[in-house]
Amino acid sequence: MKRVLVTGANGHIGANTVRSLMKRNYQVVPMVRKGADLRGIEKLGIDYVYGDILNYDAVVSAVRGCDVVIHHASVYKMWVQDRNEILQPAIDGTENIFKAANETGVERIVYTSSMAAIGFANHPDQLRTPNDWNQDPHSNYYYAKTISERIAVELSEKFGIPTIRLCPTLVLGPLDYRLTPSTKSLLDLINGTQTTYEGGLNYVHVFDVAEAHAQAIEKGEPGSRFIVGGENVHLKQVATLIYEITGHKPVHLGVTGPIAELTGAILGGISRITNKPPLYDRAVVQDMVGRYGYFDCSNTNEVFSLRPQGAEEVVQNTVRWLLFLGLIKPSSAKGITMPMAPDKDW
Repeated sequence: MKRVLVTGANGHIGANTVRSLMKRNYQVVPMVRKGADLRGIEKLGIDYVYGDILNYDAVVSAVRGCDVVIHHASVYKMWVQDRNEILQPAIDGTENIFKAANETGVERIVYTSSMAAIGFANHPDQLRTPNDWNQDPHSNYYYAKTISERIAVELSEKFGIPTIRLCPTLVLGPLDYRLTPSTKSLLDLINGTQTTYEGGLNYVHVFDVAEAHAQAIEKGEPGSRFIVGGENVHLKQVATLIYEITGHKPVHLGVTGPIAELTGAILGGISRITNKPPLYDRAVVQDMVGRYGYFDCSNTNEVFSLRPQGAEEVVQNTVRWLLFLGLIKPSSAKGITMPMAPDKDW
């Protein structure tokens, strides 16, 4: 039985990955920080290893005795006052994982990157592939994911550690207790506090992302990179899905280019004063507005035998989760006819 360390095991992807691993009877070692929110894994009856990926000694201690490391841990925020809050865990954390794996003789690393490292296209008919890299990331998060994955490639080659890199698209679904920016963006559309904009995204269910990570322990040629995604959808389609579920359709903001960037710059400037995250800032506009995160995931689906859920299923399942958390405002919730899934289903 392989012993698998999962960093960031309490996070959205992590909690689901732990479950996928347990179904396959792997010996799971969840690495979490002291004081972390453990609601996603606390009912599983497994022991935790406490430590911060920025603490090399803690990482070595956690990795020792493990055959495989699945490295999820990162800071997923689209806006911070101090960019090092995002950059340091991404860069130093990645270096610590690979150095510790080299020191302790780990067989394989499954490295979680992001669509952010692949980047978006300027036209909806252009599908991004695993061969593409984000050549001009603007937001701190997009930059961090891009540079840290490049570091992972370098260290994998330097140490000779077989590594599989997985790049999930926009991940939605249950067990997201603290709300990633991905889930928060859908909630804001449902509650009417955010608008759609000109652009497209690829929505993937967290169950499919977790399955890909669990299968990557055995499948996939070392050195390979896989995009783990679902359906490519224009944001106007997402608004229609929300309307069909809630009876309320999000407002569409059609501006792009300089006007959108100026608005983002103003909102970002206000946030610097209030220390509250803006709806979006200039960097996010440059990365996403008027751009298309459409991806070709065919190779991933073939290698890992995945049949990803469609955008409608992904949105519906996320709405059930948000209902379960009680975060959808009453005026939107009253129009939802689908049942809220009981606690045991999560």
